[in-house]
Order: sequence, then structure tokens, then C-alpha cells
Amino acid sequence: MEGVTLLRQSFFKVDVMILSAGYGLIPEDKEIVPYEVSFSGMSKSQIDTWGITLGVHSALERVITNYDLVFFLLGEHYLRSLRLPVVSHPQQTLIFLTSKAGARYVQGLEAKTFILPLSTADAKRHRYGLVGLKGFLFKWLAESVIKNPQFLKKIYDNPSDLQKIVTWI
Repeated sequence: MEGVTLLRQSFFKVDVMILSAGYGLIPEDKEIVPYEVSFSGMSKSQIDTWGITLGVHSALERVITNYDLVFFLLGEHYLRSLRLPVVSHPQQTLIFLTSKAGARYVQGLEAKTFILPLSTADAKRHRYGLVGLKGFLFKWLAESVIKNPQFLKKIYDNPSDLQKIVTWI
């Protein structure tokens, strides 16, 4: 969320949606009661069934139609629950920061799509776990956009350029 805060402080409009294994796809400001549910502890068939029950696929389709650039910071089980592909359009850019295992669930999208597959070695190199590494990279992207707003257009136009840039961090 540090990257989101930085962007907002620099007057960028940023919306955050959370994929909750207890509530489905929810806006960041939705008040919820505490719960003990995670896709990470479920079998593949349980993830599929629970994702359908929560309606995450259709909720994602409704939400992303309003955006040109969407970042996904999700692990393997959470990506599986989305049941991609979803309806997207060629004018959109979708960027996925996920594990190498999670990358296999990103397919069939009409939008320009870029997957930055992260490994445990990447996380160790930066002294993070995989979840923390995704946040670190998004914060770095936010800082780069604040320094050079044209960087955002570069990412939108050529998301695969992130692969070259991220290896320098």
C-alpha cells in the first residue's frame, strides 16, 4: 500500500480492489468482520468451487472494464480463483506480479498482458517473502512514475519493458 499512498499523494487516481477468500472481490474501504479463510489452504477443486461461490470471476469482469491499466499482485491460488480469462479489450494493459507457479493461470486475455514471474530467489535477493516482494516492486514502480510520469505511459504501451527494468533493481 506504500506505493498506492505515494501515487495518491502525487495526485494520481488509484483504486484498489482486494481479492478476499472470505468476501470475494471488494473495494479497499469496505468494512468487513474478521475471518479465517484463505485460498492458500484449499485444494484446487475447493479453490475453483469457492471462487465460483464468491463470484470473483464476474466481479473482476465488471470492475476491470473501467480501467486502462490494471496491476494484479496475487499468488497462485488467488489467481486460480479468478478463472481467467475475463473479458478485456486490446486497449487495456494488465500487469501481473506473481510467482512462476501463478503465471500459468494468466492466459487468454485480449488486453496487452505482461507477467512478471517472481521466484523465491528474487525474494531472497531483496530480503522479502514473495508477498512483500510484490509490494516492494509496486512501490518502486510508483516512485518511478512520480519521478517521471511518462514512465506510466511507457508501461501502458510496452508492459514487457518492465522485465528489463526490474532486473536492474
